[in-house]
Amino acid sequence: MAVIAVTAMTLAVGVSERRRAEEALDQLNHTLERRIQDRTSTLQATVEQLQEFDRLKSAFVSIVSHELRTPLTSIKGFAENLLQGLAGSLNEKQNYYLSRIQHNADRLTRMLNELLDLSKIEAGKMELRPAWLSLQELVADLLEGFQPLTQGKSIIMEVFSMESIPKVRADRDKLYEVLANLLDNAIKFTPSGERIQISAQVVDEQYVKVGVSDTGCGISEEHLLKIFDKFYRVQSGSGHVAGAGLGLAIAKGLIELHGGTLAAQSVPGKGTQFYFTLPYTT
Repeated sequence: MAVIAVTAMTLAVGVSERRRAEEALDQLNHTLERRIQDRTSTLQATVEQLQEFDRLKSAFVSIVSHELRTPLTSIKGFAENLLQGLAGSLNEKQNYYLSRIQHNADRLTRMLNELLDLSKIEAGKMELRPAWLSLQELVADLLEGFQPLTQGKSIIMEVFSMESIPKVRADRDKLYEVLANLLDNAIKFTPSGERIQISAQVVDEQYVKVGVSDTGCGISEEHLLKIFDKFYRVQSGSGHVAGAGLGLAIAKGLIELHGGTLAAQSVPGKGTQFYFTLPYTT
């Protein structure tokens, strides 16, 4: 009987301990659920707040950019009128100062346009007007526009494999903007007397791959990981930094809107290649 009593007591103790353990586990689960709910609510509120901040930022950029355009247009117009002699002849110093005013007004206008473009891309409001176009003709127009810059630095331009490339369906102005940005960077970072190459090829019968390569100073791996970030700028070989650091971010966004990708590879001291893909239909 004593053995049975001890066994019964042991079982009772075991059941009691199990019940306490289950109650403790239930209490822990309830506590965890409350914490998860609280954290979820906090995260949701934070996400909504960040979305609101992003909306306000985009609205601010758009409004400020539009508001600044009007006085800038006026400044540029009056500077051009004075340079053309509409208010009388200018001496050398006056002509120089007005030229600098005009140059910096143009620079501010480009920066405002970049801010507006980036704001539209991030807000999903950038509209494309796609049409079938020849990459060979587009590159020819691009090189004609950049001829004064390349000649000024005695840079050799080489174009490869454009004749056999099929037409792509893309927004011509936006694609021109992408290539212009890549070519402008290539010229900026390439020493006088070096060369820049533009090439294209069909990849996997689905995409056209376009590359812009230079033989300039190259980009270190540290910078290469960040060059598509907004407002990030890399020094050229001369140590000079120009622009707002938005060009590559905009170019990447525009290519992705077309259904392609933009990437870069570089070897410091030997040069850099930017390349992007565009889908096409045979």
